[in-house]
Amino acid sequence: MKWFRRSWIVTAVLVVLFVVSVTGAIDHSRRALDYRGVRATSTQLELAAHTLAMIEFIEDRPANIELERTAAVETLSQDDLLEETGLTAESQLRAALLTEALTTNAVTDAQTDPADVAELLGLLHRDSLQAGEVAMDAERAAFRWVVISAITGLAIALLVMRSQWRERVLSRRMRKHAHTDFLTRLPNRRQVPISLQQAKDQMANSGGHSAMLFMDLDGFKDINDSGGHSTGDVVLQVVADKLLSAQVEGETLIRLGGDEFGVIIENIASPDLAFESAERYCNALKPTGDTSELDETVQISVGVATTDRIDHIADLQTRSNLAMYEAKNQQGSAIVTFEEEFRVAANKSSAMLRALRSANYDEEFFLEYQPVVAIDDHEVLFVEALLRWESPTLGKVSPGEFIPIAERSGEIIKLGRWVLEQASAQIAEWNKNPRATSVAISCNVAIQQLETDDFLEHLADAIKKAGAIEPDQLIIEVTESSATGPRTRARLDGIRSMGHRVAIDDFGSGYSNLANLVHTPFDILKVDGRLLASLEELDETDDNSTEVLSAISAIAGTSGAPVVCEGVEHDHQLQTLLESNISHIQGWLISKSRRADDVQQVIADLQTLPLSA
Repeated sequence: MKWFRRSWIVTAVLVVLFVVSVTGAIDHSRRALDYRGVRATSTQLELAAHTLAMIEFIEDRPANIELERTAAVETLSQDDLLEETGLTAESQLRAALLTEALTTNAVTDAQTDPADVAELLGLLHRDSLQAGEVAMDAERAAFRWVVISAITGLAIALLVMRSQWRERVLSRRMRKHAHTDFLTRLPNRRQVPISLQQAKDQMANSGGHSAMLFMDLDGFKDINDSGGHSTGDVVLQVVADKLLSAQVEGETLIRLGGDEFGVIIENIASPDLAFESAERYCNALKPTGDTSELDETVQISVGVATTDRIDHIADLQTRSNLAMYEAKNQQGSAIVTFEEEFRVAANKSSAMLRALRSANYDEEFFLEYQPVVAIDDHEVLFVEALLRWESPTLGKVSPGEFIPIAERSGEIIKLGRWVLEQASAQIAEWNKNPRATSVAISCNVAIQQLETDDFLEHLADAIKKAGAIEPDQLIIEVTESSATGPRTRARLDGIRSMGHRVAIDDFGSGYSNLANLVHTPFDILKVDGRLLASLEELDETDDNSTEVLSAISAIAGTSGAPVVCEGVEHDHQLQTLLESNISHIQGWLISKSRRADDVQQVIADLQTLPLSA
């Protein structure tokens, strides 16, 4: 950029100099022409005067001599010729007198004084010589300016050519940068349509198949969260290098953005070869034991899409992307080949998201409640609020379908706030109704909602808006997987400091970390029903199921927190829980989720109906 600024300054100076030199050359050339004319006029008058002076000495004059005399008289008789000479006004006056005397004597054949003739010729000759010298000086000056203008013009031309050359170089470099990822130095997503077009041309010439791999790193968010974005950048660079080492001829590795990479494969014989290429890239990420580089175990989910039709090549990115999401749904680290049903599911999700974004919450959503009951005296500890959706366009939509979409799209934040407000209002209504049993309500809060800066403020507003409600009547449930990290724990401490209770939900649904549980602030621990079902699959002679549940109960007991087992449906499960010191249960064995009025009847019935075991 600095060079360009200097270049344009130099060019501007040269242009000014070029204009000045051209102007100077023109001016001096015009001056030279003018003085050449002056010299010609003086010389013409000088020759005419000399002719008349010489003719006076010729007595017998031939006809041609008479013609010359007549012409000379006519020349000297022109009044304006003297004005065209370079003589001063005084010299012009003297020359006019001498010229008049000379022409008069020539006509009357009288003799002119030789001194007068000599004076006139002297005046005209000096003027001619002076005009000639001035004309020559002007011509030399004009030549110098012509040389300067030629040099500056050439310099300007060279500078313009150099600037154009550098501009073309920079343009090529910028086009290259525009198609290159600055972090990994791989081609970026702008390369995708170019490579797909190349694959299309290759297929048109030689047939075969084309393919695209869509790769996404597993757990990359955790790497960024734990080590920071600088660590994440290093991981991406190492991953890019490893993937590049697996690239072969006919394949183009591209960083699509974030932690996503793509590979466009040209001219393969069969779709199976695309799957083998995906395996090759996955194997390239296996640790090598090289301590000189970041050698973490990084895995990828890969979507594979192939086609042997030219008109389907442009759709390879969409297909491979859909297949990658299916690989993610299989808990990641998988290779999945595209099937048309993935597109159907994606279209359904898109329609659901559009309906979700345009939904009227008060008209389409409602809450149902499921009781959490003590095993020993079937007292209701609280009821869990469960969100339900009846869309005017989609009909009844399962929470298992729309909640993940709401979480991915961010709609869960607005939807979660609506749930808190509705649950708070319901508690206030029960508190005011003498026929209703006042009972606490727990609300599930997604990690996206929990991490918003104004979550605590909105929680306080929901309580204030509801009116007659105590903070401990509104329980905040967060999943075990989201209740990690110092920021989340600080937020949970903030919730508890406001008087609310915190329930850890879905404990045991993933890779439970008992050490994290010890450091996590909570008041209620809810064991995922899938853990109970998994433990039931153990050999009947094995007591591991009871031991595992007893250990969980003991850990929760150190904090004085009740343990709730979700998904209890059968009497034999109740017996296992009794033996494990689990204090509370939730599930169809007690009641399905019901509307607010119906759940009040369930609560009343639980006061009179004993639990079986």
